[in-house]
Amino acid sequence: STTLAFLPAADPPRSANMSRSSTISAEALVDPTQRDAHYGGNVAQYLIDLHDTKSTFNFCGGMMFQLVLSDALREYLGKVAANGGDSTEQPTIAPSSQGLMSAL
Repeated sequence: STTLAFLPAADPPRSANMSRSSTISAEALVDPTQRDAHYGGNVAQYLIDLHDTKSTFNFCGGMMFQLVLSDALREYLGKVAANGGDSTEQPTIAPSSQGLMSAL
């Protein structure tokens, strides 16, 4: 399985690229409670939505970065997302207690 080791900032600024007509609320992308309620275990769909909305992350309190998926990875994640949150192909998000990425 794929392992991801990043978490969005607790209260990042809203991206200027966030579509107002999107069915995904900005809060569902950044608030853990709303995110879990909206996506359940469908991490693949969450990653696709982060990519599509051009959402940004606040890494270490000032280094902003944006998740950008390659076309091939976005297509693959789309197939995984279509299979739902219980799919064994869903990416795994490492817990914040994970000390070093090399330990993954």
